[in-house]
Amino acid sequence: MTAKEVIESIFREKNCSDSNSRDLGRALDKLSEEIYSNEDRFIYELLQNACDSAISAEGVNVSIALGADGRFSFAHDGIPFSESGNE
Repeated sequence: MTAKEVIESIFREKNCSDSNSRDLGRALDKLSEEIYSNEDRFIYELLQNACDSAISAEGVNVSIALGADGRFSFAHDGIPFSESGNE
């Protein structure tokens, strides 16, 4: 399901009016500003996604590295990340 389809689904489920839609949009904008106001927040998000991908109750192993060339590397041994989040 695309992001647009998810939003449209929420809109239908909540029987939103145009006014409610604008309020919901402003709330989502504010929430995303708060969540991602810290530029390092993406590391926490990657860790959370990796934890969610654990194959067993024992958890997941994570490796984070910053190379001499400035490249950031993140790896884990859980279920691979996917665009859809279903794998």
